[in-house]
Amino acid sequence: MIVNPKTLNINFQKIMNRNYLIICLWAILISPSLFGQESGNGTLIIYRDKQQLQGQNFNYPVMINGSEVALIKQGTFYTKSLAPGKYKVSAKTEIESGVIVTILPNDTSYVRCSVNMGFWVGRPDIIQVDKNSARSSLASSVYQDLSLIEHKTFNPKGSFGLIFGLNAGLESFDVFTMEDGKNSSLSTGGSFNIGGQYNLFINKNLEMSIDLRYQGASLSPSLKNATAYFRRGVTNATLFAVAPFKNDLMKLKFGAGLGYHFGCKMEIDGSKVEGGIYKLDYNPALAFRFGSVFETFFNRYSFAMGLFYNNINYKVERATLDSFPFEVINKKTSEPNGSNIELMFGYYLYF
Repeated sequence: MIVNPKTLNINFQKIMNRNYLIICLWAILISPSLFGQESGNGTLIIYRDKQQLQGQNFNYPVMINGSEVALIKQGTFYTKSLAPGKYKVSAKTEIESGVIVTILPNDTSYVRCSVNMGFWVGRPDIIQVDKNSARSSLASSVYQDLSLIEHKTFNPKGSFGLIFGLNAGLESFDVFTMEDGKNSSLSTGGSFNIGGQYNLFINKNLEMSIDLRYQGASLSPSLKNATAYFRRGVTNATLFAVAPFKNDLMKLKFGAGLGYHFGCKMEIDGSKVEGGIYKLDYNPALAFRFGSVFETFFNRYSFAMGLFYNNINYKVERATLDSFPFEVINKKTSEPNGSNIELMFGYYLYF
């Protein structure tokens, strides 16, 4: 078979032209910018000015279209590549602050975060700023890049912390009479108290609280030549119904539960006034309690204050006078009423 070289050349050119056309079309599809057409993602940079002093210890999560992307702190920035379009950058504490940002292809937009002081907690201030102002601020000092740090939405399972407060006893009894005829008294319900507390979040509207604390009361007014105290250990278990508000940054809790009082001791030392030393030990006792707590949430910790009523009665187990056993006749010391109104403060760390 004889092949005409001219015919071969023409067929080869047709094949090459066809492949060249396919390559060009493919290049247009995958890279329009090669032909001068504008395309590609834009860049969004969210930052918090390092120079602002107000609210410098208050941090909050920033959202893009409602999804948390970073916990913005003073002196940090977050970079995100986004398809062209409109996006809402926002944050919320007591109130929500946000701005709509238009992302353009191959362009960079800047959003600045700051803090204004609110009634209970700091309020976020989110605004879009021009490129020159943003670049000047970011170049003024070293900022931490949050873009490579994985951000996880914080959903606390519980908290633990320190509690302290004062109890106003509903009953007291006179122990000593002073020279001016006034009495120095001791309350078996009144006390200062300090301890620790663990809170388990069953769900958004239900919590279980368990605490362990020390309580002690002394003479009022105090005397120089005589002393008296009533001390005990207390553990409480309280179930709370929770009503969150202010974007879940505050809670109002109503609860009821039981308390167990143990190691209850009373000592009255009147040895310097010829009264002897009385020591009384009381049986462990159960208490019923109910009350309410107001709690404010700051990032991963919170502050709370509460008001409770505790109802309890003690019963003497043994008593001594100058180390010798004796029978207690006065009912206010043999079966004292320990009921009180409790003002409680708590500082908690969430986990």
